[in-house]
Amino acid sequence: MQAAVDEYLTTFKSKVAELNERLNELQPGKDKAQHTKTLDDVGMEVTHLTKYLTDSTHFLPGYDVRTSQKAIKALQESLALKRKELLPKKKFAFKTKKKEAVKAKADASAASREQQAKDTADTIMSLLSIDTKGFKDQTDKTLILEGAELNGKDIALERLRNCTVVLRGAPDSLHIADVENTTVKIGPVNRSLMLHRCTNCRFFLACQQLRIHHTVDTDFFIHVTSRAIIEDCSRLRFAPYSWTYPELEADYKTTSLDPTINNWDKVNDFNWIKPDEPSPHWRVMTAQEIEDATSDSPTSTSTIVGEAVRSGSRELLQETEPPIPSAVE
Repeated sequence: MQAAVDEYLTTFKSKVAELNERLNELQPGKDKAQHTKTLDDVGMEVTHLTKYLTDSTHFLPGYDVRTSQKAIKALQESLALKRKELLPKKKFAFKTKKKEAVKAKADASAASREQQAKDTADTIMSLLSIDTKGFKDQTDKTLILEGAELNGKDIALERLRNCTVVLRGAPDSLHIADVENTTVKIGPVNRSLMLHRCTNCRFFLACQQLRIHHTVDTDFFIHVTSRAIIEDCSRLRFAPYSWTYPELEADYKTTSLDPTINNWDKVNDFNWIKPDEPSPHWRVMTAQEIEDATSDSPTSTSTIVGEAVRSGSRELLQETEPPIPSAVE
C-alpha cells in the first residue's frame, strides 16, 4: 500500500509543478489563439489530475487527500487568473470620465491579480515543497553527485544543455525535464523516475517505474522492474542498463529494486492502442547501435562536483576545468 501512496505523491507533485510552470511561462502578447489553446490544455490536465486524485482516495491517507485538494484548488485559481489576464472580455466604450475611472479600476484589478497569481504560485510550491537536490540551468558541464549527497533524496535535473550528468548513488526519486543533447548516468533509483521534454539525450537508468513524456530522438539504457511508459514521444530506442561503478552493487542493496528482473524491452506506449502491431514510436537497439551509442566521449567542458541545487538554489560547491575525472567513464 505504501508503494502505491509513494507513486501517487511523486506523480501528483510532478504534474502540479509542471502545470504551474506552464502557467507561469504565459506572458501577455498578441498570440491569443496560442494562449487560448495552452489554457484549455492546462484546464484539461487539471481535470485529469482531479480524476487521478478521486481514483486514488481509497488508499491515500486523509492528510494527502486534503493536501492534494488544496493544490488542485490553487491551480484552478491560478488558471482563472491567467484567463482573466490574457483573455480579457471586451468592454463597452464610456465617456472620458467614466473611461478614466474604469482604467483606474482596471489597473488596480491587474495589480491585485498579479499579487494573487504570485500568492497562488507560492501556495502551490509550499504545498509541494520537498528537499529537492540536483542541477538546473547548466550548459557544457559535467555534473556529479555521489553517495550521501543523493542517497535517499529526491533529485531534479532541469534545463540542461550539452552536459554529462553522473549520479553515483541511490536516490529515492528522480524528475528530469527540459534536457537537450545530454548524457545522464544514474545509479539505482528506489522509486519512480519521470522525464519530460527531453531531446537527443542518452539515459542510463535503473528504477522501479519509468515514465517518459514529450521526448524525442533519445536512447535509454535501462533496468526497470515494471514496464516503462511513454506518452507523446517519438524515435526512442531502448537497450539494457550497462553503466557500472564500484559501489553499484551496494547501492542496489539499499533500494527495493530486484537486480534479476529487468523489463527493459517491455514498453507501454499510451499513444498506440493496436495490440497486434508494434508501436512506431520506440524500438529495441541493435548490438551495433549500442556500441556506437556508448563509445563516444562527453561534450562538456568543465566539471561541477557536489550539490548544485537545493530547493531552487543555484549555488555551486566546486567548479573546476577539465580534465573530466576518469570515474565518469
